[in-house]
Amino acid sequence: MKKYISLLLSIIVCLTVFAGCTKSGSDSEYVITMDSHYDYVNDTAVRSYEKLCNAVINGEEEVRFNTAHMDEINQLFYTCFPLYPLVESIDILENNTGVGIKYKNDMDKHTELVSQFNDKISDIMKECRYSKVSTDEYIFNVYVYITSNFKIDSSIFTTFDTVVEGKGYNASINSLFEYLVLRGGGKASHIISSTGSNIMSMVNFAGKSYFFDPAKEIEINSGTALVYFAMDTSRAAGIFLYTDNTDVEKIEDDSFSKLALSESYTVKKSTVTVQCSDESEFVFNLN
Repeated sequence: MKKYISLLLSIIVCLTVFAGCTKSGSDSEYVITMDSHYDYVNDTAVRSYEKLCNAVINGEEEVRFNTAHMDEINQLFYTCFPLYPLVESIDILENNTGVGIKYKNDMDKHTELVSQFNDKISDIMKECRYSKVSTDEYIFNVYVYITSNFKIDSSIFTTFDTVVEGKGYNASINSLFEYLVLRGGGKASHIISSTGSNIMSMVNFAGKSYFFDPAKEIEINSGTALVYFAMDTSRAAGIFLYTDNTDVEKIEDDSFSKLALSESYTVKKSTVTVQCSDESEFVFNLN
């Protein structure tokens, strides 16, 4: 347990990935999501997590739920909810019937920030043709959008600030990728190297799980290629853990291994044609 707490605290500043929904001050809905790995968490803790998130979205100062599951609730809140940076503190009420919430900003500013974040997410999802294309094509579009429009900035640590600023630390950019995948109905998890040297995403694509690292794509080629798209364990080159310190299963499917040689790509009618450094082409369809 001590090892888990230490790991969680060490990565909390650079994590934020994310079913229930509610209204913010925006015209669009804010959708609460949860890292796909945490499907095992008991229903009571998940419902309490959703209540806490809804309270923050609406700027409420107290929320009632079963605090006996506070460890699980905190784990979900600080690893799955991108608005947690707006919160100053969360304290269990004296009668243990819930928690009190203190915010970093006054309520007008808080509401404005929630709306700003949600509107930007909605704009990105629209740009990526959410609900107009298949889930796989939407995932591909999200990856391309992020690698084409976001920049690396090691001074910005959270997904919230990355969305607002259009730049961020590697982990926050990858967390944004996961959050958008989850918002689009896909499956995604945040993972960290067991050596602490690399942080990336695991996403279900084409019916199987693969590693993705859009931040590295930005860093290495400014999004002109797909070198870090749909990687197996060999390409990802690491031993990874989920954010609860459990082992990530080995991914052996190498259907997209040729992408390691990608230099550029084009997309036409849901078909991706990749130009590789060995002068060959690799083609795959976005079903």
